[in-house]
Amino acid sequence: MARRGENEFDFLGLYIEEINGKEDKSNGAIKLREDSIFIEKRSRLNGKVKDSFEVAYDDIVSDGVDRPAKNRLVIQFKDRKVSLKTIDYEMLDVLEDKLFDIIEGPQDTPQVNQEAPQNISQAHQTVISAKSEEKISEIDIPDQIRKYHDLYKEGIISEEEFENKKKELLSS
Repeated sequence: MARRGENEFDFLGLYIEEINGKEDKSNGAIKLREDSIFIEKRSRLNGKVKDSFEVAYDDIVSDGVDRPAKNRLVIQFKDRKVSLKTIDYEMLDVLEDKLFDIIEGPQDTPQVNQEAPQNISQAHQTVISAKSEEKISEIDIPDQIRKYHDLYKEGIISEEEFENKKKELLSS
């Protein structure tokens, strides 16, 4: 299958799939479609597509979406468990919100005043953005560099991406 444009995906990062107790790690790309989840499993070394398939939303078990850590999202399907890991917390926030909107339907909230956000997603994004900025300022820069270095060692990001992020963190 031809590789799709990176901006078409809702998730890009480490993809860990567990089937019958056996774990398979690869890079992954996920696109939430109208009636299914499109998944590409990619080589951790060169990023080439190893496998791609679709899973129906109906295959997600009840309460099967969990966020055990800010850098991890777990989806429990009937036949497999999928863990998604990334340092892009905002991407996971958006993916999680989209999944809940699809599974549970959009959540409506009454309008408090005319300047209130138009929907719950906008309000949620505003809170998430503010919290993300607050947490980033609290995080120790050497710890962040170590995390990026680990991602580089695991093949999730390139050496160039690691060096660019390190420079960015050191200059802030």
